[in-house]
Amino acid sequence: MKTTLLNAKQIGEQLGRLMEAFDKFYDKFYWAIAWDSSQGPLAQQLLDDKKKIRKLIIGTALSHTDPYLLRALRDCPGAKRYPDSNSGIFHPKIYYFQSETGAAAAIVGSANFTGGGTNRNIEAALFFEGNAGDELFRQIRQHRLEEQSGTEQSPGVRANDPES
Repeated sequence: MKTTLLNAKQIGEQLGRLMEAFDKFYDKFYWAIAWDSSQGPLAQQLLDDKKKIRKLIIGTALSHTDPYLLRALRDCPGAKRYPDSNSGIFHPKIYYFQSETGAAAAIVGSANFTGGGTNRNIEAALFFEGNAGDELFRQIRQHRLEEQSGTEQSPGVRANDPES
């Protein structure tokens, strides 16, 4: 398994590369992200390929998640919203990609799916490439983040969204 340490700009570049390769190579992905934003080309790439999302859990704590992106993912069966919780903030940043041939890649680190997290902030993440059967990738797929508290099927719109 190949491992590389990434900064924020490299995280954004690598996500873009993986999503571009998505049409040609990676056919499913599983993400767990604390916050997201609809701004920028990465969000548009995600929406362009949303039919290939197998699991996407998005946190909504502290109102940092963009309601537009939640609405745009409403019809995606693999997308779930992790609502605000008194037991703690949903805060993982796991981006996992897999191909039908068994190739896999993951970015695990501090970067939210926002312009800052994938370009401007001081961030760190590890990028892994290997085989879907590798122990790390099995652990990522088996990690049941949604069982730590309730998630809601279909991201929907937050109650405080002015357009709901």
